[in-house]
Amino acid sequence: MCIGSILGELGSQLIALLTFFLFPIIQYVILRRSAKRKGAPELWYMRRFNCFRLVMRNETKKRVLTDINVKTRTRKIYWESPPLTTSWRDRILDEHQELFTFPGSDHVMICFNIRQTPSPSGQLVITDKFGGEMQLIPLESFDEFLCDYIATVKNPFNFDVKLARRVKLTSKRLIGILEEIEASSEAEQQVKLDDVVDVGYGEKES
Repeated sequence: MCIGSILGELGSQLIALLTFFLFPIIQYVILRRSAKRKGAPELWYMRRFNCFRLVMRNETKKRVLTDINVKTRTRKIYWESPPLTTSWRDRILDEHQELFTFPGSDHVMICFNIRQTPSPSGQLVITDKFGGEMQLIPLESFDEFLCDYIATVKNPFNFDVKLARRVKLTSKRLIGILEEIEASSEAEQQVKLDDVVDVGYGEKES
């Protein structure tokens, strides 16, 4: 066997080995990047039920979201001395888990409404998906409305990726949202979320 044939065979084997090891790595990198577009939060006003639905979208036709954990709370911030030192008090509104969400489905994380009252601030009304009232919270009693969630993006190559996000709405922003809705007559209206924090993306621990 000539040297050229030996080198050609070694080259073919080397390419096969590189392909074998690099393909899963490339798949994982692609999945991590695409995970930034999956499970995005969206806020919708459902005029028929007179409530807002904060949902986690799963538009993709190929991926299932699993191991979903959601925690929603209000937070009152107390500014102390020195000025950069803060403390806060949280009030848990809802905390739940969901096994999975199929492609093309939304996971409803929490529903609420905003009610104007004679008091200067108004009320945050926690509802079910059809607008049934469950809790009443004065807007003046908190500074931030927080919804934290994590989920796992399933991949056929077993490189599952975990995503984590936080949605934050200030009490002032909630009043602004109410004004936006009152100025429209759409049956379903999407409301822009100004403050969404991507906590991170990583490989799920086995």
